[in-house]
Amino acid sequence: MLGLGGEHRFGAHMVPMLKEFASNVTGGSIARCSHYVADERPDEVAGALIEFLKAN
Repeated sequence: MLGLGGEHRFGAHMVPMLKEFASNVTGGSIARCSHYVADERPDEVAGALIEFLKAN
C-alpha cells in the first residue's frame, strides 16, 4: 500500500497509521503540502506513484 500525506497535515504519521490496516506500507510525507496532496503537489504524487508501481 502506498500512503502519502502532506507535510503540514498527516505526512509523518501516514505510514504508521496505515500499518494498523496493512502489513506492507510505504510512502510518507510530501513537502510543502497540506491535506490535498494530489491537488497541491501533483508532480511529486505522480513520481511517488510511478516508483511504487515499478517496485510492485
